[in-house]
This record gives sequence, C-alpha cells and structure tokens, in this order.
Amino acid sequence: MMPNYLTQDIEGKQNLFHFAKEVIQVAFDGGSLDGGEIQEMAVKHGLLVEESYDPEKHGEDRLGEFEEGDQYYVYADVLKSS
Repeated sequence: MMPNYLTQDIEGKQNLFHFAKEVIQVAFDGGSLDGGEIQEMAVKHGLLVEESYDPEKHGEDRLGEFEEGDQYYVYADVLKSS
C-alpha cells in the first residue's frame, strides 16, 4: 500500500492533467473561458474548494468584492505549497 502523500500527489497530478485538457479543449473548439468558468472547472477537478468568505480566516478582500458569507474559492490541498 502506498503512503497517503504519494497517492495524493498522483491524484493531484491527474486532476491537474484533466483540468488542463478540458481548458485546452475549449480553445480547440473555438471557445473561451472567463474567470468564473475556470474556477468552476477547477472545483470540478478538485483543484479549488468553495468556502464561505470569512475575513478573519481568508484575510482582507483586496478586490473589495466579497462580503462575509459569500462564495469564496481557495486552493485544494493538492495545490497548497508545503
């Protein structure tokens, strides 16, 4: 049995691979993506997770777009630096 950190690393790379293929396929099909669509795809592939915005947890909203409780995306564990 493989250690968790190895299987998580393999799964993360697979998720990133499938995300990249999907994004590139949109371009091949003549389409384009906006930031929201990219975030939704990243959630679908396990690269981002949705949380409720909490300024104490997430820090100051640099863009001034979020209020407490709003949908907020953060990196999934596979993309967090160690």
